[in-house]
Amino acid sequence: MKTIRFAKADRTAKKGEDFCSVASSNICGTLESGYQAHMCSLPAVLGVYDGHGGRLCASLCAEHMGPRLLQLQTPYQPSDIENTFWLMDQDIGTGRLLEGGYPVQDGSTAQVLLLEPDPTGNAIRGSLAWCGDSKAIVVDMRTGEQVLETENHSPKLASEAERLELSTRIRAELERTFSIDTHYDPIDKQQIMGMFAATGRQAGAEEIDLMDKALCRGRLIAATLPHGAPSRKNAFNQRRSKANGESRTRVISTAREFANPEYNDLQMTRSIGDWRASDFVLPHPQIQSFRMEEGKHYRVLLASDGLWDVVSSAEACKLLCAAHDVDGAAVSLLQAAEKEYLEVRRRTEMGDDTTVMVVDLNLSLSAPTEQTGATLAATKEDGSCILG
Repeated sequence: MKTIRFAKADRTAKKGEDFCSVASSNICGTLESGYQAHMCSLPAVLGVYDGHGGRLCASLCAEHMGPRLLQLQTPYQPSDIENTFWLMDQDIGTGRLLEGGYPVQDGSTAQVLLLEPDPTGNAIRGSLAWCGDSKAIVVDMRTGEQVLETENHSPKLASEAERLELSTRIRAELERTFSIDTHYDPIDKQQIMGMFAATGRQAGAEEIDLMDKALCRGRLIAATLPHGAPSRKNAFNQRRSKANGESRTRVISTAREFANPEYNDLQMTRSIGDWRASDFVLPHPQIQSFRMEEGKHYRVLLASDGLWDVVSSAEACKLLCAAHDVDGAAVSLLQAAEKEYLEVRRRTEMGDDTTVMVVDLNLSLSAPTEQTGATLAATKEDGSCILG
């Protein structure tokens, strides 16, 4: 049985909105705050979730996302991973995961690592799936080179800005051409294809499917949260109003002016939840895969933006390679963030919740020990679990 070792470390600012979790056959659940290290068997799903506007969505993602992904048939298929993200968003937004059934209005990033044995040989297959600005890097420990780095889903990213602009144009053309309200009237894919063509773009099946799913989600959100629905058709890519923060950071907003009572904004273009935001801030994950051959040793870092705001990818890569094990790597990365926030910038507390999870992919590792196996989860009827 192939196993991997991982460690996590975190430090909370005022918000306490970061969560991380692991799901495998021998250990499953949301990891408590503080330093922890475990071994787990493959297949496995590990994730970091950074909440915004509240902590409920992130906590639900940490509790349910891993077990749901772990139940997928291997080898993991991108379409199955994407559908799991979308279903999580739907179940959180409608309140299906809460006893009272009330809608959850805050949101969360998701940076998820799926690992599985490669059936064709002594190798490990990995997939990174993410929404938002919780980033991951993969480092080859034998060469010190960075194998992979995810990109933030930011309004500043040209491809994301283009997607949002085109989506709002397509929706406006649909409503004008067919005299409909896309929040209440169903649309078929032929109509969507026609509107893409009208803009001079020949869209592929995946792009048309994504637009269809986005419009269906918009109708569900409008039915669940009717107040403010018209403003959520907007996706203004602009600098945040000074009245809503001095940073003037770039956001996706539902209105031009902060004074508008239906104004809502986000610093990212994809997330789980956020049903008060623009309809086109989607829970659609970007996915990148890699394969680690026998004789290789990779180290993967998943972290919330509390780390990436003050530690560059190059510096993180050096710290990962310098550490003897994942335990030391997790601690040194957190210490680097603490030093920048508390010593260099002379803050009295961390600038943001900071969570790091470091995963070693090394086929020479042994099977889980009895002590590790004793840290088992209590599995609920809905398939979620919490570490005991």
